[in-house]
Amino acid sequence: KVQFVVLTPHASEVLRRVSIGIRVSDKRIHSVEQWMRSGARMKMEVDRYDASTPLDTSVLEFSAERFPDYYIPRD
Repeated sequence: KVQFVVLTPHASEVLRRVSIGIRVSDKRIHSVEQWMRSGARMKMEVDRYDASTPLDTSVLEFSAERFPDYYIPRD
């Protein structure tokens, strides 16, 4: 059984809505679907999870300088 959460952005020139499917049994993402204002649609389904896959620390690096127009809270 999959439960869906539909997100509708208040101000987006690109996205019309996003739907996230969550498996009820284990509370993991099943699918993500995006509807664009252009009429295009994109859907991704999760095939499997590798919970203990090591990630290189560079994968999670964030550079605030790349996003000068955004408010980025600091710890």
